[in-house]
Amino acid sequence: MEPTLRTSYIISLTTIVAVTVGASVYFRLRLQTSWRWFGFGAVVFLLSQLVRVLVLATLINFLGGRVPGWAIICAVTAGIFEEVGRYLGYKYLVPQARSWESGFFYGLGHGALEAMLTAGLMGVAMYTFLAYGRLDISVVKFGPQEFADILEAQTWWFPLAGVLQRVAALPIHIALSLVVMRSILSGNYTWVCLAVVLHSGINIIVGLTFEHFGVLQSEVVALVFAGLASCAIFRMRSVLTCETKRGRVSHTGGF
Repeated sequence: MEPTLRTSYIISLTTIVAVTVGASVYFRLRLQTSWRWFGFGAVVFLLSQLVRVLVLATLINFLGGRVPGWAIICAVTAGIFEEVGRYLGYKYLVPQARSWESGFFYGLGHGALEAMLTAGLMGVAMYTFLAYGRLDISVVKFGPQEFADILEAQTWWFPLAGVLQRVAALPIHIALSLVVMRSILSGNYTWVCLAVVLHSGINIIVGLTFEHFGVLQSEVVALVFAGLASCAIFRMRSVLTCETKRGRVSHTGGF
């Protein structure tokens, strides 16, 4: 394999780590909020993925081998487990997190860990394969030959394009975190259901775009969703502030 492709994977992984760490430090200082919201967001993501992987592994074993519509199943289960996990995290792990700022940082922690783990595991597997011709199949979803075919078809810019998708996912996770927070504040499960539908839908649309049109087109779609999510984040600031004040009034009988 070309050394340029190996270099691209190194640059890609380094960039993702730098962006996520940089964004986390910047917003911690800008919002003057606690790192614990960030940490709990990351923990919730990790726990939700552990449960999800166990469920998917059980499904594969039960059905035996390949599962029809596997990509759709992965997209939908990501939406279900991550958003329900977010809801349970708000309710039981961080019952004090009831402000826009805490919800923002909670979502950023979730998205940051996802970005670094996803990029890190796949990047290490691909770099190892490119450099040494060996594949650790425990961290990828393909067999050795399928993996080799994928690498053969890649150009030097392919790993760099993946940076855009991981960065685009950050505002999406923050927005979804705030949507779930509204479910907590209002006591209305409709909002967490909406978060599940949005999360699953975005995954499916980006995945189908990649499958039918290519990587660059899928990155454009991801960036469009990131832009919409960014608008929603700031729109929800006033909404959640009102919800928080209303909740305080209902518990105290007034100011």
